Amino acid sequence: MSYAVSFDQLRLGDGSSEMIAALERGLAHFGIDYYLVGAISRNAWMTGVHNIHPRRTTSDLDLAILINDHGLFEALKSHLIQEEKFRDYNENAFVLIWTNGFQVDLLPFGSIEDQNRRVTVAGRGYTSIDVPGFQEVYAEELPQFTVSHHSFKCCTLPGLVLLKLIAWDDRPESRRDDIKDIADILFHFFEM
Repeated sequence: MSYAVSFDQLRLGDGSSEMIAALERGLAHFGIDYYLVGAISRNAWMTGVHNIHPRRTTSDLDLAILINDHGLFEALKSHLIQEEKFRDYNENAFVLIWTNGFQVDLLPFGSIEDQNRRVTVAGRGYTSIDVPGFQEVYAEELPQFTVSHHSFKCCTLPGLVLLKLIAWDDRPESRRDDIKDIADILFHFFEM
């Protein structure tokens, strides 16, 4: 499956095309496969494909990235900072900040997961995340989305609900928006 959407439908602001191009160059440089998750993938499905406007917007872009060794994750981050205008975020080792302040969350999964499906990386602040479900979603046939001249894989709606349930279960005190997103998707699911 393939879908065409616009930056407006994804609710990405000014400078998004340049930011996505920088991410694409960095990921391609290291041969890293990835797919879109989080609220931007929700927007791709709800607004981009079905013209349904979710209740809330987001201030970040979440990318699930297939990483098979820790050195590769560190090399990717360094490359994006040194070559592609991103800057580091001291409070979370999985976050990079674009030139306009937009947050990008790099969510690694793959062989770098420990036996508990947790990824721990070097850095400051938040350095460990649980990633159950990411490999299972990746193993399914992920649809392709095109926005402007960019093309990327996107999490399916059932996969998105699964990942949001897992994220909420991991930290319910700080993941209230995940439940709101799930409620929006379920409310409109049969319509979509």
